[in-house]
Amino acid sequence: MSLSESFDDLAVSTNPPAPPPVDDPPLVDPNLNRLRAALDGVMQIAGEEHREQWRNRGKVYFFRGQLQIASKTAYTLLDTRFAEVGYTPMIQRHRDEDEVIAVEGVLSQNPIKTRA
Repeated sequence: MSLSESFDDLAVSTNPPAPPPVDDPPLVDPNLNRLRAALDGVMQIAGEEHREQWRNRGKVYFFRGQLQIASKTAYTLLDTRFAEVGYTPMIQRHRDEDEVIAVEGVLSQNPIKTRA
């Protein structure tokens, strides 16, 4: 018996199985897709960012782009649409882009007190 023949059985039995292919796309939060759909006709999305709220209290999605309608009308529409998904919208202007922030949970709206 040659040396290579005596190691043939060992080589076959000690080879680890090949890892599964990594062709599967990463899972996308279904709520993210619903939020994107809720922005249809309201905002042309140029970019987005996803974060966890402080102390894992939920997710926050930032959508950047240009509002296609007036901000007050956009907020009214998004408030209804996002509530169906369990999110609260916030709209702000950041540099030269509009930003819609979707915060997980339905937040109560307290009026802002300003000086006259």
